[in-house]
Amino acid sequence: MVVAALLDYHYPSAWRTRAQALALNLSAHARTLLIKQAAPAPLVWGACVALIGVLTLLLGLALGFVSKLLGWVFNVLVMYVVVDFGATLSRLRNSYIFLRRGDTEAAHSLLAPASGEAVAANVNLTEEQAIASAALQGALVSIHQRGFAPLFWFLLLGPAGAAVYWIAGYLSRGWAQDEKLRAAAIYGFEVLDWLPQRFTALTFAVVGNFEDALLCWRTQARVAAGASALAVAAGAGASGVRLVLGGAEVGLGELPDADALEGVEAMLWRAALSWLGAVFLIGFALWLG
Repeated sequence: MVVAALLDYHYPSAWRTRAQALALNLSAHARTLLIKQAAPAPLVWGACVALIGVLTLLLGLALGFVSKLLGWVFNVLVMYVVVDFGATLSRLRNSYIFLRRGDTEAAHSLLAPASGEAVAANVNLTEEQAIASAALQGALVSIHQRGFAPLFWFLLLGPAGAAVYWIAGYLSRGWAQDEKLRAAAIYGFEVLDWLPQRFTALTFAVVGNFEDALLCWRTQARVAAGASALAVAAGAGASGVRLVLGGAEVGLGELPDADALEGVEAMLWRAALSWLGAVFLIGFALWLG
């Protein structure tokens, strides 16, 4: 996992897009086949997710049987595909740089479409505050869904677990054409995301403001809506800023500005290093045992 994180940070694109496209195409073919058979939406979602998980599991076992080294390399490559620490931290750093320069147009261009819509909706904020809020929210969601959560499932179930979580996240965002399929994908992803969110929230509490993070976890996550709301609420509390999430305020303190992004970036680095350190120690202990 440590090797995968280093590859992700120094080579954030490479052939990752091709591997992701292959997995998405496989799940799309499975979805089309099951829809033709009039399968219910939850079964369609379950089959598409299970297909990626089973293929990852079988390929990993086959390579591990041939050579332990090949099995290890496969694990690294799977985590390299599903983990995205580098791009998340880089976007946050660039948002901070552009806002400090006063280049709000360049900072806005770094936001995802959904975050851009959130900026437009925050009419009561200054332009800098709106962009900083959207950048911070996007970073907290991304570091959880493309970092800590896949790592959690990797530790629990190996590369197949990480791949299942990753494809479930993509399906929850990509199945917008059919309402039943979309509802099934969102519900399925929320089930897979329930436990990792609590570990991410606890991580933010440990590396940030512990009391405020737990307070936001207990009191605000229930009323907030949006992707990984609990992790975002705890992250906002841990970093001492307020965000608007799904029409509700989460976090404590002042509305974020450019300077707040630098503080959040430092907190996310501490969180990422703590996870990677724990993985290294667990792996080292298993190797010694």
